[in-house]
Amino acid sequence: MATITLLDDSTRPIAPKLEGATAHHELPGKHLKMIHRYHLQELNQVRRFLDEFEAGEPKLAELSKAASTLKMHASMRLFGNLCGQECEMLNAHHSIESQMMFPVLHNRGNDGIKRVVERLMAEHDIIHYFLKELEIKANKIQQNPATENFESLKETFKNLEKIIRSHFKYEETQLEVALGFYGVEI
Repeated sequence: MATITLLDDSTRPIAPKLEGATAHHELPGKHLKMIHRYHLQELNQVRRFLDEFEAGEPKLAELSKAASTLKMHASMRLFGNLCGQECEMLNAHHSIESQMMFPVLHNRGNDGIKRVVERLMAEHDIIHYFLKELEIKANKIQQNPATENFESLKETFKNLEKIIRSHFKYEETQLEVALGFYGVEI
C-alpha cells in the first residue's frame, strides 16, 4: 500500500480562497480543530505508554495495571488492542466526516473543495488501514509478548501517528473556512 506519498503536501490539492467568507464561517473549522486536539492528546497518551513500555516500565506483567490509568482502558479489554477507545473514536470521527460532512461539502463546494474532500476521503482509507493493522498487532502482542511483535506494533503506531498528524493539519487548513461557508454542520 503506497501510503507515505499521501504525506507529501505537494500532492495534496489546495482549497481555493472563498470570496465573501467571514470570521463567522471559521467557527465550524475551529470546532473541528478542537475535536482533532482531543484525538491528538489521546495519541500522545498512547505514545507515552509505548515509550514507557519500551523503556521497561511497566513490565509486561504490569501492562493491565498500567493501562487501567488510561481513559481507554475499557476499550482495550473489549477490542484487545493498545489504543482501543481512541481507535474506535477515530473510526467514529472519520465515519461522521465521510458519511455526513464530506458528502455535503462535496455537493455544495466548488471544484477545488471537491478535490480536497476526495483527497481527505482517500486519506481516511489509509488511516483506517493502519488502525486495523494496529489492532491486529496489539492482539498479537497480547498473545505473544515477543520483542519482534512489540517492534512491529511500535512501527505501525509510529506510521499511524505520523499520518494522522499530517492528515489533521491538512484537513484543518483546507476546510477551516469551507465548512462554515458551505453550511456544513459539525
